Amino acid sequence: MGELKYPGFRFNNFFSRIGYLAVGSLLKFFVQLAIVILYSHKLSLTDYGIYQFIWMYINFFSVMGLFGVTTLMLSTSLPSLTVWIKANKKLLLFLFAAVNSLALLFLFVSGTYFSPYEKTLLVILLFLQNVSLIAESLAIKNEEEKKLFYSNLVYTIIYAFIHFYILYNTYSVTALLEFVIIATIVKCIILFYGSKPRAFEVKQHNTIGKQWLLLGINDILGVLVKWTDKWLILFFLPAAEFAVYFNGTYEIPVFMIILGAIGSVSLVDFSKIKENDGSGVKVLFEKPSLLMASLVFPAFWFFLFYSDAFILTLFGSKYAASIPIFEISILILPVRIIYSTTVLQVYNRTDLIVKGSVIDFIIGVLLMWILYPFWGIRGLAIAFVISTYIQVGYYLWHTGKLIGQNISYFLPFRKLLVLMLTGGLLIAASNYLVNDLGMFYRLLTGITVSAAVIFMSLYFSREKSSAY
Repeated sequence: MGELKYPGFRFNNFFSRIGYLAVGSLLKFFVQLAIVILYSHKLSLTDYGIYQFIWMYINFFSVMGLFGVTTLMLSTSLPSLTVWIKANKKLLLFLFAAVNSLALLFLFVSGTYFSPYEKTLLVILLFLQNVSLIAESLAIKNEEEKKLFYSNLVYTIIYAFIHFYILYNTYSVTALLEFVIIATIVKCIILFYGSKPRAFEVKQHNTIGKQWLLLGINDILGVLVKWTDKWLILFFLPAAEFAVYFNGTYEIPVFMIILGAIGSVSLVDFSKIKENDGSGVKVLFEKPSLLMASLVFPAFWFFLFYSDAFILTLFGSKYAASIPIFEISILILPVRIIYSTTVLQVYNRTDLIVKGSVIDFIIGVLLMWILYPFWGIRGLAIAFVISTYIQVGYYLWHTGKLIGQNISYFLPFRKLLVLMLTGGLLIAASNYLVNDLGMFYRLLTGITVSAAVIFMSLYFSREKSSAY
């Protein structure tokens, strides 16, 4: 293949900006992982379940409350968006008040684990979380990823100190919420201080209303699919059972962090290209997918073959029931190598994104209902995996239709298959050879071999992508 370029697209700048986003988020993830491990061991199953409920509540209702605004900010010119907001401010205020009232209603009716004061703190934290996410989107839109990195760094340091201090003194949900609120305020101040918006071309002003509505519906459907199984378990089973299921379906967020960074920067850069033809789509899919596959595929095989050692080492023997659930939920990883909706958003085909989310939600709920009687809570995890594969396939198929090409044009299937099979064979062989060793040595061997496979895969993808 000859040299593949696209006018106005700079890979060095593209991956530099992704680096700032990914590193900042990865630092936060590793701190959160350390906290999850520590809290899993130190807290009872019930207290740990209540702790995870806090973040499930915040993450779930934050997506519902923002209703697609942060995604819209990345794919639309800010001047046009500002004009549209001013022209529709009364309608927007009413809609946001209606959507966010659901969070208040749910918490004050069913939040039996919390005192009235703690419920108030949860509402405040939810509001600040939304402000923080809007500020992050503004920073990405203004290409201020370095500022976003430092704000995340400061927040992560405070966040870590809060959790360790509270755990090793007197554990208190009230104190935890109070201090996390302070940390979030500090982060927002850093993000908004000295922010200077960049100049963007005014375009898409006639479609903003429809695009926003569809993005909001899509985000709500997406978060419903992601959390419906957990809400069902929380409603019908004890908090201890919820804790077991939550750790079993704990999707390793490292890859979603990197993929989210790629998607955010892709949206901003691709929306500035005036003629979005097939070569532009190929640029934004081919090399990033190979790089993501180099990380994701070896990790997938490691988590699959070493699932018992991984879960028991991280969370302890009381979470042994999480292992079969984890082995199912980890099957979602191979599709985490592509940000499948980028092109659809830039082409203003949010209607297709919403249809994909509707398909995902309906299939997921139907499969949960069908599979639960046969496999119990494992059936809920299977349903989520199957519906996600169908959704991603739907998005890629429509992306190909929009540019008049087959999916194989912008996704290098042969190279991806080589990476998948090579990693699988090497890591499976390592697991077979050390299967009789103790858990610690098995885990250490798995990590070492998987790291070697990742480096080898990165070298392979770099060589095959040298045309860029």
